[in-house]
Amino acid sequence: MSSLLKTAEEVAEFIENLGIEYKFNCIHEKDPEGCYLLGQWFEQEKFDFKSAADIYKKGCDELNYSKCCDRLASFHFYGKAVEKDYTKARDYWIKGCYDTKGLTPRDPTLSCYHGGQMLAGANNETNDIKDIKPEPEKAIEMLDKACKLKLPQACQTLHEYFLFGEKSIPKDAKKALEYGLIGCDYSNYICCHNTYQMLSKGDVVPKDLDKAKELKAKIEEMNYQMSHEIRFGQYT
Repeated sequence: MSSLLKTAEEVAEFIENLGIEYKFNCIHEKDPEGCYLLGQWFEQEKFDFKSAADIYKKGCDELNYSKCCDRLASFHFYGKAVEKDYTKARDYWIKGCYDTKGLTPRDPTLSCYHGGQMLAGANNETNDIKDIKPEPEKAIEMLDKACKLKLPQACQTLHEYFLFGEKSIPKDAKKALEYGLIGCDYSNYICCHNTYQMLSKGDVVPKDLDKAKELKAKIEEMNYQMSHEIRFGQYT
């Protein structure tokens, strides 16, 4: 227990030391993950969004690190400490999805997901992004990559686009089922529920009661897990 941080001063010192470590790794070692962590440190601990944006830019432009590209794109999308620029946001998300390296194969996931949503044209009018022309094929490609990198919400997004139709993406029940089943494999509840309904009713795809039964069992298991989940601090 003696190794635990006990006072506010100790916590503050620990956080400052993290910043020193991240700065060394990013600036001197040119470590991409170090730059990402330094950007996170500025953003979440210091609320210094301008410094965070500068570090993310270094990590993306100079070190080609996908996670830095995703954060920098988000900053440009929302105008957070940088000029709001939807074109730059789009370009950085595309770069983060395709033209960067990462420590793991999953690092491009969020860039692919966020950029894919933007290029699909989802909510572009309500977000005043009318100058960004939808690119449905590129959107599907990016979201498909994020889905195959095991991001459940990307599978759900494609499932819903094909199930209900998006402005630039027509309905396609077969593809809706395909992405719904992948999302369900990753325990996405909405994907499991929707594909169960599709296969049990057989109104937009051929009925498959055996697969529907399998999906129903998974839904019941997920319901059980959620109902018996013990949240942190529940009994303290």
